[in-house]
Amino acid sequence: MQKHATTCFPTFPGMMATFNSHPNAWMCREAGSPNSLAKVLVEKGWRAELIRADPRLFAGGDVHFPRAGFQRDWSRDDFMDAGADPRHTSEWGATDRLLFDDAIERLKKFEDEKIFISILTIDTHPWFGRVDYAEHHHDLPSSADVIEDGGLREWLRSVHIHDYET
Repeated sequence: MQKHATTCFPTFPGMMATFNSHPNAWMCREAGSPNSLAKVLVEKGWRAELIRADPRLFAGGDVHFPRAGFQRDWSRDDFMDAGADPRHTSEWGATDRLLFDDAIERLKKFEDEKIFISILTIDTHPWFGRVDYAEHHHDLPSSADVIEDGGLREWLRSVHIHDYET
């Protein structure tokens, strides 16, 4: 338990590689994501929307996600601008609850259309995840006290909190 690491790409390259189904995320990004799933679906008559917890400008997402074909790129900043409860937004991002509620509203709004929604959550995102959640606080079970790695303990706490909050 002391030595842990993620086996995935860092956040932005991982998203670009996933959306483009290509391992060279930087090439896809610089080329404007010519074969991204969002673009393919839009060409076939679908709506393609991205709901993400991170800040609008994170890793150039405000430029690259629309270039990848997403017709709506909704970020933490958009939730804040729309008047979201400030307890559900932070420097880290918007809570998963806000993202899921927005996705439900979008599905209702476009219930008669083909719609693809990609939701990029953050509550349990490594390294630490969300360690505060609005007005609630949920401690880890005492069995977690044996974990000496503070980062791992905080990440596990974010997973534990997520069980109660979404």
